[in-house]
Amino acid sequence: GSPTGRRQSPPSPHPSVQMLSARRLMSAWLLRLGSALRAPLRRIVAGMPLPPPAPPPAQPLAVPLLSRVPFRPPSWAQSLRAPSERIVLGHMPTPLMPWACPELQELGVRWVIKRDDMTGLELSGNKVRKLEFLMRDALAAGCDCVITIGGIQSNHCRATAAAARLVGLEPHLILRCPAGEVDGDPGLVGNLLLDRMLGATLHLVTIGEYATRGQAVLTAALAGRLAAQGRRPYVIPVGGSNALGTWGYLDAVEELRRQLLEEAPRLGCIDHIVFACGSGGTAAGVALGARLARMPQRVHAVGVCDSPDAFYDQVSFVSIRQKGRVWARRLYDQVRFLILGDRGRVVCGGPLQKYPGQGARPGAAGARARRA
Repeated sequence: GSPTGRRQSPPSPHPSVQMLSARRLMSAWLLRLGSALRAPLRRIVAGMPLPPPAPPPAQPLAVPLLSRVPFRPPSWAQSLRAPSERIVLGHMPTPLMPWACPELQELGVRWVIKRDDMTGLELSGNKVRKLEFLMRDALAAGCDCVITIGGIQSNHCRATAAAARLVGLEPHLILRCPAGEVDGDPGLVGNLLLDRMLGATLHLVTIGEYATRGQAVLTAALAGRLAAQGRRPYVIPVGGSNALGTWGYLDAVEELRRQLLEEAPRLGCIDHIVFACGSGGTAAGVALGARLARMPQRVHAVGVCDSPDAFYDQVSFVSIRQKGRVWARRLYDQVRFLILGDRGRVVCGGPLQKYPGQGARPGAAGARARRA
């Protein structure tokens, strides 16, 4: 007993021990409650209807690259013979960007750039739009390699080599170069480095041979040699400029038409369309598309080589394949060719016009044409 004769109560447990006991009691109580409610909840859930499926996204997801997708031509191009599919190689639509260039402010022209340089990395530029149709056609034909032709630093040849590798085809490039370099190593400068990194087989011809024999004979001869080896080659003309490749820019016209309508509050009125012209395919697509879509803008093709007559013939040939001779004749009124000369001179379809300090830039040529 205690010295006082009273019975002492046991010492209180540590606070942590009390908390642990409370948790154990709560866990045991929750387990018993769950066991009691399990059967009723099962009966309730079994009688409940399934939740409705999630609604589709407001905007469709981007089509994966290298997918084969159906192609639906614009409503204004229903009368043309359209391809049924294309292979997604680029990132489209490309944006429209207002361009404020301080050096051109005195011209009084508002500039908007269609950023087709943003179609992709290896394939950047307008060639992607054509190659989406051409590569699909090569695969559909069961080909295992592609042939194309161009200058020693051709952007088209580099883009074709990249597109061919992406879809599993072997690229063969016929490149024209000076006579003294045709038997040597062309080097690793510029696009030649990318051509070689992509594993393209390079076939060098002299500038004179190219001018004498022509691209059709040279590509056909190489195709014959490859076919004799058991290969199945697909020939793409210079710049990808044929009736099928032109669909890339017929479709681009519809893309541009919609953008100009949707972004009119931001961009204002656009009354001229100006672009570079090297092989005529882009010019044919834009000119024919602008005519069929009844776009009010005037179309200007800035030639980087050859003469206006040569480009008119090429555009007419592609247009005849697409629509007929009557439309080819009408395109003469739709396209105005500007040929850039040396030392700041611009030749507009024939007569030489001097614009000191302004003709060296394609943008400046377009601005002067607007004033003419």
